[in-house]
Amino acid sequence: MSDKKDKNSSIGKLRLIGGLYLVLFVLGINSVCTQFVASRLAYHPALGKPLFGQLYSPFDWWRWLFHFYDAAATTYNYAFFIFGVGTMVAMLSYVLVVGFKSRSSRQHSDIHGTAHFATMNELKETGLLPPEGKPGEGVYCGAFDDTENERVVYLRHNGPEHVCALAPTRSGKGVGLVTPTCLSWPASLFVLDRKGEVYAMTAGWREKHANNVVLRFDPAQPGKSCSWNPIGEIRFQTRFQVSDAQNLALMVVDSDGKGIESNHFRSAAFELLVGLILHALYKGVALKRGGIPGPHTPCLQDCAHMLTGVGDFAAPDTDNDLDLNDGGDPKALTGLFEEMRDVNFDITNDADRESRLVISGAGRRMLGTPARELGSIISTANNALSLYRDPIVGENTSRCDFKIEDLMDHERPVSLYFITSPRNADRMKPLARLLLTQIVLTLADEMEFDQGRAKTAHKHRLLLMLDEFPSLGKIEVFESALAYIAGYGMKAYIITQDVQQLYKAYTNYESIISNCHVRVAFAPNKLETAEWMSKMTGQTTVVSENISTSGKRFGMMLEQVTRSYQQTQRPLMTADEIMRLPGPTKATVTEQDGTTKDLITEAGEMLVFVAGQPVIRGRQILYFKDPVFAKRSMIPPPKGTGKVPVNSAPISSSNTSPADEPATPERVGFVIP
Repeated sequence: MSDKKDKNSSIGKLRLIGGLYLVLFVLGINSVCTQFVASRLAYHPALGKPLFGQLYSPFDWWRWLFHFYDAAATTYNYAFFIFGVGTMVAMLSYVLVVGFKSRSSRQHSDIHGTAHFATMNELKETGLLPPEGKPGEGVYCGAFDDTENERVVYLRHNGPEHVCALAPTRSGKGVGLVTPTCLSWPASLFVLDRKGEVYAMTAGWREKHANNVVLRFDPAQPGKSCSWNPIGEIRFQTRFQVSDAQNLALMVVDSDGKGIESNHFRSAAFELLVGLILHALYKGVALKRGGIPGPHTPCLQDCAHMLTGVGDFAAPDTDNDLDLNDGGDPKALTGLFEEMRDVNFDITNDADRESRLVISGAGRRMLGTPARELGSIISTANNALSLYRDPIVGENTSRCDFKIEDLMDHERPVSLYFITSPRNADRMKPLARLLLTQIVLTLADEMEFDQGRAKTAHKHRLLLMLDEFPSLGKIEVFESALAYIAGYGMKAYIITQDVQQLYKAYTNYESIISNCHVRVAFAPNKLETAEWMSKMTGQTTVVSENISTSGKRFGMMLEQVTRSYQQTQRPLMTADEIMRLPGPTKATVTEQDGTTKDLITEAGEMLVFVAGQPVIRGRQILYFKDPVFAKRSMIPPPKGTGKVPVNSAPISSSNTSPADEPATPERVGFVIP
């Protein structure tokens, strides 16, 4: 668009100059004619008084025409000849210079497309550069070479909109996007950390200088993780406890995102788990009142044990084979279902009465189910809860060191790192899905309005840094929630290897990318992704000049030379050009222990797409080459696993340089831009 504006501006200037040229010519040619006539008449006193010396007014020869033509006809004929020839020369030059030039510009206009790479002035309109004289804020989206000022500027997005990055493995997304963002984002943070690298490099700075409560949630590691009990998020003994239990049961049963509507046994297992979770909560109250020692808030491990007839929350007389149905088949867990059926719901508290009706209904449903069908239902529920039978996972999900609401509503911002080793990545996927979904459902619940503008009730913003997001499978709740969670102060930074990986989980009709305002792309490895990026760059117009000649080849001169211009369209960048985007330069380094490692030495190029703006051709950020980031990453992480205190005042940072001091996080409710 800027090229088109510049071209139109140049044409307008050319026409203005042409108009001034015509005005000056009219004055000049008339002055020449006047002085010619005056000289031929020997500057006779009858001509009148000159302006000064022997110089007359430019248009005096027209006035003299009516008085002296008869006496000087030949002189005036010469003057008319000079005027006519001069006028023809002037008009011809105007047409050739101005007319043809403007016509040529119109021919070279971008009639097939206006796609081009963003200039520095256009980059300022994207909102990725900080205002003059102010530091940048937000998440990092790459860097840009400002050739005019011979500098490199960082691109940061601080709006409520979401960001998506397409970055293949070993492309430098960690060193260029994830780490710089986590080392600068001052508000609350949730990170999917595959190997714990992000935690090791960023947790220390976030706790010491960003005033964050840092939590390490590594559910598969004993003694290295804080605890989080999903059942603890249920608003027990309120009108919301049934809906909370339903949401939790749905996430547990639908652990792969395939849905439960079309699967009878999953639907029945969902109903069973809802009743089982609520029943366990009320049994915990009864155990506490009975003075029985031990934890009285059940966890998912307790629910899993209840389905096998063991544990503190199991029915006292529950056996796997108690009664026989009419066909002689054993009915499993009859004692448990009878206990659920016989709960007392004749109470005055509406919330408790409704919940106990749900428990009783689930028990009656299971007791009335044929043995073989019941066995399949219980088996489905057991499979959904199998992860929590792991004693380590069960321990790390048995209590709450933090609540989901703490992420945005605690006095201090909270940074939660969900860490899984490659060995346990697939096994921990259901828990990661459950945690992410719970975050969305819990924190995107209430909205306030102030003078017609949406105002979140939360104290802090929350950044969801979701690396390798498609590996979690389809999370339908999260996909639909992306359209509105920005209004609650949540910002998602979604990272995937390519669009095909996203399509595999969410199909070609996914809305993940559609809800991301900024899209960062590295050189892809798949042609399909390259073609998609090529379409994203848009179409541009290419003008080619063709010259043809006629006449004898060895003649003194050619009889005719013809020039023609052809305008064609092409993508701003073809799929082949995108796949050949310069990647990061790597070098093999030998460690002290003798192992070798490939380290990035030079940054590669990248493309940044901002909705409504020209594509930006930028470069990667290397945090370890930035002295500020390098210094921040060397701060050791906290020694403990972290726990959100009940009341904690903000920590005052000391010995911090301006480069180490982050932007002050919001302490009160903030208005969504």
